[in-house]
Amino acid sequence: MNHRDDLLVADLSGFLRAFEWVNAKCDNGFTFRVNCVDGVSDVALAVAKQFASENSISISTEEIAYSREFMSKVLTRWLLCYLNDPVARDRLQDTRQNFSLSHPDCHSQLLSPILETIERLVAVRAAYKIELTTKGHYACDSDDIVIAGDDRMLFFHFSVSD
Repeated sequence: MNHRDDLLVADLSGFLRAFEWVNAKCDNGFTFRVNCVDGVSDVALAVAKQFASENSISISTEEIAYSREFMSKVLTRWLLCYLNDPVARDRLQDTRQNFSLSHPDCHSQLLSPILETIERLVAVRAAYKIELTTKGHYACDSDDIVIAGDDRMLFFHFSVSD
């Protein structure tokens, strides 16, 4: 990975970390990560190596159609989780609708640079959803996504453990 790409991954990691923190104000145990692995084209091998430390009993990969719409849905689900509690007990209270991220039309403005960064880092050839069964606790809810290019993969992990 070159220096420019290192900076893009660091920027993406910082962005995810900021929203991990924001969501933790409404619930506990959010984890959002991105990891870039260079020089890999075998998805099954890369996934097994990536999740080796999770005490996994089984790991399955399901190829999914990558699109900006798909990734936007995943990002919206996790990054904006603090807006989505239907009971409004554990979410941002914006009674006057002054906070721009309370407006759905602003969500695309937030996510567009992230999607562009993903596409700059990886010439997407396929995407995979990872299902993990572990010996111990992994998360109450999670999404693990791999975006594969010809010689690089991005691993995204979104979870909440509380």
